[in-house]
Amino acid sequence: QIFQPLFVIYIAHIFLKERVDNMYVYWGIWVVLSAILMFSVDLELMLSSEIVLSDILIALLTMLIWGMCTILGKKFLPKNSAITLVGLRWFFAFIFSVVTLVGEGEKLPADLILRPEIISRFIFMGVIAGLFSMYLYYSGLKFMSAGKVSFIEISYSAFGMIFSALYTFEGLTFFQLLGASSFFAFIVTGK
Repeated sequence: QIFQPLFVIYIAHIFLKERVDNMYVYWGIWVVLSAILMFSVDLELMLSSEIVLSDILIALLTMLIWGMCTILGKKFLPKNSAITLVGLRWFFAFIFSVVTLVGEGEKLPADLILRPEIISRFIFMGVIAGLFSMYLYYSGLKFMSAGKVSFIEISYSAFGMIFSALYTFEGLTFFQLLGASSFFAFIVTGK
């Protein structure tokens, strides 16, 4: 995920003819280095673990698919509304989920799913974190370059790391704080 913006910048230049100046590439490398600093605790754990090639390939494939979805979304948006793209994405996700559940033979525990607190969580995840956030994403993608959007896109990981550290009272390491500061400085400056 850290390297996705560089992939998107390259593919956007090829397929969308987005202009890439040298400063943007340099800032992109800085953001990648900032992200490495932010996730330094996770990287230390990853490097001390056994390397599993299939996990690396899955991560790479996921990054490529996610990056290509950004490019395809940008290509689709000039002639369509953001809500149309959200609807299509929801429809395909629903179909994929149903096929996966049926294919795995999973049975949904109706007594658990129909509890009011679970229904409210599903509504929050589906409507606010799902539909509303995707609408904002595609609305922004319509007016911004795909490369810039891909940098903003990885900010949810940065916020997740920061909120997790605050929630668990672990605090941020010096390198995480330095990485987060420089990452968000890039996002705010609009380079």
